[in-house]
Amino acid sequence: MDLAGIQAEFQSALLHGGNSVLDHFGRPARESKDVMFGVYRKAYLFRLADLVAGDFARLHSYIGGEAFYGLARDYIAAHPSRFASARDFSRNFPHFVAAQSIARDVPIVAAIAQLEGLLNDVFDCADTAPLTLGDLATFAPEDFGDLTFK
Repeated sequence: MDLAGIQAEFQSALLHGGNSVLDHFGRPARESKDVMFGVYRKAYLFRLADLVAGDFARLHSYIGGEAFYGLARDYIAAHPSRFASARDFSRNFPHFVAAQSIARDVPIVAAIAQLEGLLNDVFDCADTAPLTLGDLATFAPEDFGDLTFK
């Protein structure tokens, strides 16, 4: 099997279980392949949960670590990462949170998740030329209250 095939099998085993990919690897010096892969699998899941916590720090603070990491684990199980960029992984988290019982019981939870998701997205827009003073001078002062960002 070529490297791309082994990588695909590794990712599948990581996300969906199974250890057949370990047949491609030699014997580790300290521990069995099953144990070592289990450590790697758990570390990967913890890292994904930490990514979500980083993107939704206010929600994490509001509902507390135990509740937040429970939501994050459920999100990871329902939405395995399919992204090359870690930034994209938690993009659907606000929608996921809104459908959970905690959001029905405490509606502000969904609102916090949605707001944080929007704030995260604001910083990911395409690069454009910044407005200059000359650009701003083309607008009448009375129009400033109606201007919006794209």
